Amino acid sequence: YESIQQDAGWSAPAIVARLQGPSDLAVENDDVGRLHMAWTDGSGQSSSLQYALHTQYECVEADLTGIEEALYQVARDGEYRPADDIIPFCGNRYDDMLFTPNPDPAFSDTPPTLNGGYDQHAQLIETAKHEVLFTTMAFDEARNHDSPGAVLADSVFKLYQQVLANPEDYPRGMHVRLMLGNSPPIAELELDAQLWHFLKDLQEAGFEKMIDPEVGWKLEVANYAGAWPHSHVKTLIIDGRTVVASGFNHEYKPLPEDHPSGQGLGDTDTGLIITGPVAQHTRVVFEQLWDGAVQRHCDDLSVANESWQLTCEDAPGVPADIAEAMRFYPTEGDTVAFSMFRSHVYDESDQQILKAFSSAGESIDVAQAMFSMPSICILNHFFDVCSYYQALPYMRALMRAAENGARLRILLTPYPSQNIENVIAAEIFLQEAADRGLADQVELRFFDTFLHSKSALIEDEFLIMGSQNLHYSAFERGEGLAEYNLGTSDPLAAEQYRRMYQYYWDRSETK
Repeated sequence: YESIQQDAGWSAPAIVARLQGPSDLAVENDDVGRLHMAWTDGSGQSSSLQYALHTQYECVEADLTGIEEALYQVARDGEYRPADDIIPFCGNRYDDMLFTPNPDPAFSDTPPTLNGGYDQHAQLIETAKHEVLFTTMAFDEARNHDSPGAVLADSVFKLYQQVLANPEDYPRGMHVRLMLGNSPPIAELELDAQLWHFLKDLQEAGFEKMIDPEVGWKLEVANYAGAWPHSHVKTLIIDGRTVVASGFNHEYKPLPEDHPSGQGLGDTDTGLIITGPVAQHTRVVFEQLWDGAVQRHCDDLSVANESWQLTCEDAPGVPADIAEAMRFYPTEGDTVAFSMFRSHVYDESDQQILKAFSSAGESIDVAQAMFSMPSICILNHFFDVCSYYQALPYMRALMRAAENGARLRILLTPYPSQNIENVIAAEIFLQEAADRGLADQVELRFFDTFLHSKSALIEDEFLIMGSQNLHYSAFERGEGLAEYNLGTSDPLAAEQYRRMYQYYWDRSETK
């Protein structure tokens, strides 16, 4: 087994191998610090020689350039993380981009599926070997077990069936933790209604119990503890190795318009999948969100009708240490990636976005659901209250980029509710650009349908994607929601985003 030394002592051991009998073992360090282990397993004709390698994980800061270096320095300056914290930017691999309602053939070779990006989510869950961590903000009640939440629940149940059928493939067992963001209800009177919807989806998927000690199965469901502000984070972490950062909630809206549920609105959104050590910081973020969350355990989900709810009890969420999921897993890829988190007490992602924007000198392409001035500025819809003088930091950072010579393209949503704020902010920003003689460098369009993405490509090479809007609810120290993004300079990711963005841009119009 392998164990990880922490401040509180050694972690629970991670299993390297289960032996069939007595073994001869040899362990050696080489001259570059790698640990090699060889051992025999079995006896007689069934005897085999086994081998394992452990490489000390290190990243070289000198390898970073431009925006990469700017983001690294924000993370490294000691204000947000311990001075000796590893910033896991190296040894990562870009895997794919997620799209809702589906990727269009105009910019992607990925074939469409019934549930779009939610199907890719489900496929990732079914590959887990030790641990699944998932969180989203909003969660729709399934009308006919046909919602994105039902797709998620079905994938978790399929994983459980895999563990039941082949427990030897899961020697550590399986720990699945699913968390909602505790967003204030809009159409429902019950404050934690979404949590009940989530549990009902799991029951309808086939679960009769949440814990199965015989095969080491443990399923936990929780709601983020804070409601004002709540968590807006949307992420999935598999085995501490693969991470998804996305902008879409588990609601009907992002499903294709021709979805059998009849509830899909074709809400356009994006997500980023990266495998490698960067997932470890995402896991730390999840543990912070989970710590103290309202965890709901139901003893018996097999009880008929809604009576199973009487078997449920709440308790505070407690972080978990699973050694297999806590170690760094460098890939053979050379993708540079950054894990970017912010909350109402922690604004690291804010500062990284500002650094990335203001350092641009050639181009920034932004796709955003929300682009706003401070909340009071919505009164500009009736009479002038705000001017560029009240502009928030991300708007000022974009303006600095234009002054540096960067061409800005800003693509916004025509959502009725957000549209008022977006139009007000757009008018103020465009007027200020004109006043500074920068009108030719700034172009702003509105998408021809619903757009929910929160993403930006800077200098045609560095991509930021996740849950964080350019909005007062998601910026400024001491305020705002919990948010999560991934940032990467992977050229394949940049190229995929360029193709998507140009297709969306061409579909959009100036207002």
